[in-house]
Amino acid sequence: MTAPAFLYLQLSGAGANMRYLEALAAMAGASSGRLLGMGARNMVERLEPGTTAAELALLQFEQADAARQLWHSDENRQLLTRHGLAGEAGTLALLVPGLPYAGLPEAPEIPTVASVTPPADRGPRCYMVIQGTGADPERLDRYRDVILPMIAEQGGYYIAFDIEGGAQALSGAWPWEIFAVSRWPDHRAGHAFWDSERYQQVAKPMRAGAGTFLVHFFEGAAG
Repeated sequence: MTAPAFLYLQLSGAGANMRYLEALAAMAGASSGRLLGMGARNMVERLEPGTTAAELALLQFEQADAARQLWHSDENRQLLTRHGLAGEAGTLALLVPGLPYAGLPEAPEIPTVASVTPPADRGPRCYMVIQGTGADPERLDRYRDVILPMIAEQGGYYIAFDIEGGAQALSGAWPWEIFAVSRWPDHRAGHAFWDSERYQQVAKPMRAGAGTFLVHFFEGAAG
């Protein structure tokens, strides 16, 4: 099945991070990629305690090789050097498999672009990025049983949902096992899910102690 690939950048160092991300997004646009979202660290929300303050960008490609080639290109290496990011410990670049455009017939409970129709005339879109490692699969399964319909009710859906180690670090250390990205009709919808009594009082306690998770939430650049 046809599926996109994503290049996720998380820059927590002291380089010219936003100028670099803007230049990289322009390069991606010239090589079949497109910018889904980008945020300066003072604009990126950190929803989970311990989440790293960083500049973020999420780029979509139709082929993983295109994202990989862009990252390893001489032009990108020159950009990293020019903006003080070459060899910077705070530079994380992940190549992540996306969910198929046709959805997941074998797991219909997971909301995808094929199963959720977001409300019209909303936006800009927002993205929630989850990174983590689970320690209690049974509890996390029960947690997902609660949150998946809640996400769909708000018009949200997953564009990446990798729990099998498919994310590949192109730069930086990535100690996690889980990487997921959910797309929301707008900022309000994401918070209607996260701030709801059911999530905070029922779902979130279910995963307390069942793993370690980081959660970023930021505004999209594309419709």
